[in-house]
Amino acid sequence: MYYGKVFKFKKNNKYIQLLIPIFIQYTKVNKTNFIILSISIAFSAVIIEIFSRILISTNQLQSNYIIEYLQQKTISKNPALSNNPNQKQVSNPYILYRNNPNYINDENPKKKDYDSNGYRNPQYSPNSKCFKILALGGSTTNEDPYVTRNQSWTIQLNKLLNGNSEKGKCYEVYNAGLSWGTSAELLTEFLFKGLYLNPKLVIIHTGGNDGIALWQEEYTTDYSHIRSKGNINNGFMHFLINNKVGINLHKLSQISSFTRLMLFFWIYLEGGVSTYTPVINGMFPLSPEESLKLVKEREPISFKNNILNITTIAKSRGTKVLLVPFIQAPRDQLTSLISQAPDWKGQEETLIESVKKHRNVLKSISNRESVNFFEFDITSFQNDWFIDNCHLNDQGAREKAKQLFDYISKSNLIKK
Repeated sequence: MYYGKVFKFKKNNKYIQLLIPIFIQYTKVNKTNFIILSISIAFSAVIIEIFSRILISTNQLQSNYIIEYLQQKTISKNPALSNNPNQKQVSNPYILYRNNPNYINDENPKKKDYDSNGYRNPQYSPNSKCFKILALGGSTTNEDPYVTRNQSWTIQLNKLLNGNSEKGKCYEVYNAGLSWGTSAELLTEFLFKGLYLNPKLVIIHTGGNDGIALWQEEYTTDYSHIRSKGNINNGFMHFLINNKVGINLHKLSQISSFTRLMLFFWIYLEGGVSTYTPVINGMFPLSPEESLKLVKEREPISFKNNILNITTIAKSRGTKVLLVPFIQAPRDQLTSLISQAPDWKGQEETLIESVKKHRNVLKSISNRESVNFFEFDITSFQNDWFIDNCHLNDQGAREKAKQLFDYISKSNLIKK
């Protein structure tokens, strides 16, 4: 009995009749194999998916920046923005890196930690007529994760100014602090973002991170000897947001743990998710003796010119400037505070000399440009307020705000 229709021809009829059943029999065998193969593939896919989901759910991968990057429902093509609320910083074409406006601190998950500019303060009204103060600095200005936003010295200063203001006057302090930020980032931040706020006063609180550039084996004025661009939105990540196949792969990764895991390894092999490299060769690549020798011999010419440029440009726009040197824990406390980092061992004198040298540069600019200069009274800061060599807890941040408020109030800096 033949399966299906049998064609009969006058010539070679027998051959045709035999050919059709052989083909059908072959097809039946492959259908069975195909079903078995399909079931096997489906079962394997389920096992792989389950294994991938378990692997991704581990603490090591859940807290990984690549996984957090891939968890975004949409990835912004603009490298200066990220829809990932866990991503604190983003790459920038001209400023190297900035704070992510969409970042949310775990301690306060109900609201963003930064405004639309990437500044650590509330979203002030663009039409506000308040006296604007822009604070530029590194992590000792930004202060995340050491204190909450409301505990930061900039917010405390803002409260003191408004709580003691004359009737009809108001103040807004913008916190443009950037972790690991050097004077190079401060300058570009001011040029490309900060000055457009039209601040009436700029507070520059810096002088720590620039020291890293001095004690490296080489020194370049553009700080390329310590900095390297990040990897976000480059390579395969660029493919994910600019190619249809990549976009669909990213969409699939939202429901498939295996796809997300494959994308994770691909991005990991390319260098991972990073906005920038704070120190290419390590914080202290040289011995304490060599580091100290270089800091004493070299002049921080980049720091001087970067701060000088901010100062002169601000003055040309009618903006007042307040220079505030970096502070760190007393010498007798430095050793115990930096002992947590092995490569910092024995570098106490290097840190002290560097802070002193950058302080003197700020003082010289103050004298040359006739701008205000204020030094914190370090004796008012208790030792246990220092979390490490330079970062303070909420009590230390409050003391900073108090001292700044007292100085600013007695000066002519906030007169409109």
